[in-house]
Amino acid sequence: MAAAACGSSASSGSASSGSAASGKALTDVTLAFPFYGAGDVPFFLAQEKGYFAAEGLNVKFTVVTSSVALQAASAGSVQMVYTTTIRPIKTLASGESMYAFMPVNIGFTDDVIMSASAYEAAGLTPSSTLKQQMEALANKPVGIISAGGENAEVWEYLFHLAGIPASEVKTVALGSPAANLAALKRGSIAATNLGGTQPGTAVAAGYAKYLVRLSENQVASMNDVISDVVVASSSYAQAHPTVLTGFVAAYKKAVAYTYANPAAAANLVYEKFPTYFSDEPKDQYLAEFNLLLKEKQLDPDPTMSASQLTALGNFLTATGQTIPSNWRQVFTKP
Repeated sequence: MAAAACGSSASSGSASSGSAASGKALTDVTLAFPFYGAGDVPFFLAQEKGYFAAEGLNVKFTVVTSSVALQAASAGSVQMVYTTTIRPIKTLASGESMYAFMPVNIGFTDDVIMSASAYEAAGLTPSSTLKQQMEALANKPVGIISAGGENAEVWEYLFHLAGIPASEVKTVALGSPAANLAALKRGSIAATNLGGTQPGTAVAAGYAKYLVRLSENQVASMNDVISDVVVASSSYAQAHPTVLTGFVAAYKKAVAYTYANPAAAANLVYEKFPTYFSDEPKDQYLAEFNLLLKEKQLDPDPTMSASQLTALGNFLTATGQTIPSNWRQVFTKP
């Protein structure tokens, strides 16, 4: 996913001066992303096609660093946050009650890449097993965006699958995809896992090699796990239930349109919202978008089912995550 500048200022969630075709005032809602990318097409499409407005919503987009996004929702400076599934679960332990009301991605969109020099020094080849790959990275610095997020989960799970103890996973939080690529290029980390077009960019530039393509569903036990969700504070969810149900309804329409009209959806969003995708060349954006659709990673029915919760629980257990026993509370309507 490509980093982008902040979209708009946060709002309080009260009625705005905007209006739908019916003339009724719209409710302002600010949705915070960690960054923007092709997987976010349905959100922008819902805005452009008027699906949000039809539900009485005036949705604005902004970028908020993952490490503080949930605090921003609790404080009311944003109303909703697009985040990795693990984050609202872990905040329960600190007393920060969130409601993950809409799943977004099924499976993980990250690709794991290793510096070309470290790859060659380890004697790896395209036919190397996952165990051989992870053994080559044991006790070596591997990059993540922030502690406790999806990137860290990915490393923990891959090392677990390879039979390597979690104590040998040495993650380094670098704050952004660009920082991870820069560290990989200069050799201060041996590998990283990132979503979007960054891994392909690094491989094409010659300073990285692919290890695991999660974006192509290469690890079967990760393919059915909900990896990203939209959350609101439990207090906001309780006070504004129709805002949440309207948001889900509009997003569902946009996902349906995206699957039915992929080229039209991708081109419309890229052309109508150039600021949000300015750092991502169109060919890379389209490649990422088409892969997401090919692998069915956009959830066409944005409700969390019992089987999806079971798959998530199994994943969290397998990765050895330290999570509260009442973690399912995050997915229960407050």
